[in-house]
Amino acid sequence: MIKLVFTKSNAPLSKLIRWGLKEPVSHAAIVFDDKIVFHSNLLGVDLISYQNFIKKVDVLFELKFNLSLEEEEEIYQNISIRDGNSYDFKAFSYFIKCGLQYRIYNKPLPIYNPWNSKEKFLCGELLEFLPDYLFPNSKKPDFSITSPYKLFLLLKNEVNI
Repeated sequence: MIKLVFTKSNAPLSKLIRWGLKEPVSHAAIVFDDKIVFHSNLLGVDLISYQNFIKKVDVLFELKFNLSLEEEEEIYQNISIRDGNSYDFKAFSYFIKCGLQYRIYNKPLPIYNPWNSKEKFLCGELLEFLPDYLFPNSKKPDFSITSPYKLFLLLKNEVNI
């Protein structure tokens, strides 16, 4: 079973993201069989046990997907080869800049992040490796500028991006 979790923590960056975007969560991760978590943090793409992961965060939302073993394996393989890739600080800088403009001037986030790198990852960008059919109308957003909370709503089919 694959589960997507959307979290917050007491870390200053988590608080800044939630404040800037006026949203309840600041992070997204992919959980396999309630044992292994793939996520990207400031140290890069990381593999951690679910037990250790939930000691550091509060899980506010989760989405469970009962996929076939082949589908799970394909997702796992696509993500696992990124273990150790760097965090995309440049894309995150643009995301923070736009988030502050949203908070201060109520300017909507753009639909594209021009500072994104395809070899480096923000937390939400790992969700890019989910199958297209999990997204409404098979429309995937730019994961480097879409907040974890908007990704949750999109996957729940509650919002169009």
